[in-house]
Amino acid sequence: MIDVTVSAAGFLMGGYPGLGTVLNVLVTEPLMQPVFRLFHFDSRAVKQESLLDTRRFLKSQLCPASENNARRSMGRFLLR
Repeated sequence: MIDVTVSAAGFLMGGYPGLGTVLNVLVTEPLMQPVFRLFHFDSRAVKQESLLDTRRFLKSQLCPASENNARRSMGRFLLR
């Protein structure tokens, strides 16, 4: 469904749907369920996270300083 929507939006913006686009729309979605079953992947068991959760995780990995120090630094920056 997402492929069809994105392809339609691209067409409405002036894009040309070529053979690759049509094949992608027709083949990708019907193949997903068999591939999931083949690799024993249960999409319902995947823990979803928000963009905010991802941002917090990346910040904690990239900036090892404590969050309180970051807040104090930002406060000093804003006061200047």
